[in-house]
Amino acid sequence: GALTPQSVLDYFAQSPFYDPTSNNAVLRMQTQYSVAAGTAFNEAEELKRFVGIEFAVTYSEPPDLFIIEKRDRKSPTEAHPVAAYYVLHNSIYQAPDLYSVLSNRLLSSLFYLRTSLSSARDKKTDFHPRTGGNRYKVIKEQAVPDAKNADIDIEKEMQGTAEQNKDGKVKKQGFNTDFLLARALQTTVNNASQSAQ
Repeated sequence: GALTPQSVLDYFAQSPFYDPTSNNAVLRMQTQYSVAAGTAFNEAEELKRFVGIEFAVTYSEPPDLFIIEKRDRKSPTEAHPVAAYYVLHNSIYQAPDLYSVLSNRLLSSLFYLRTSLSSARDKKTDFHPRTGGNRYKVIKEQAVPDAKNADIDIEKEMQGTAEQNKDGKVKKQGFNTDFLLARALQTTVNNASQSAQ
């Protein structure tokens, strides 16, 4: 049938988590004949007479959830929790301790933090000590000297080129944007080097 707070410890006793030398097992062995004869007793009160490991139901939502605590009893009024187990839908699980939960969460967060920092490191810009800031590599090094030393008429370059086909009609017309981009970048490099000096 369905588990109850009274029967869940009997069900838990069949699991590998149960300690057959616990106070619960000793008490059941001592009272098995008196229970068969119909003598009633309160197991929770009787366990207070013992010293050692015991199991107790600390929370229950019958028939789905039960929490069982493993305790180390020192005296009738003092018992320290050792482990916790829960029975969820008739399956028995050991609850993790706080250290295991925190270490697992910290390891997971550190893994994702390391992954994000690695991806940020791949996309970072270079630090330039002369200017004191980061600089982006926009153009190749070979493109700047060609544009710097060239004495080209800008008016002529901005007029664009026109190609004619066999009929004499204009086929393509446009600006030479490569030259303009190289000139703009060269101006930026010159201004940056002058401000650094």
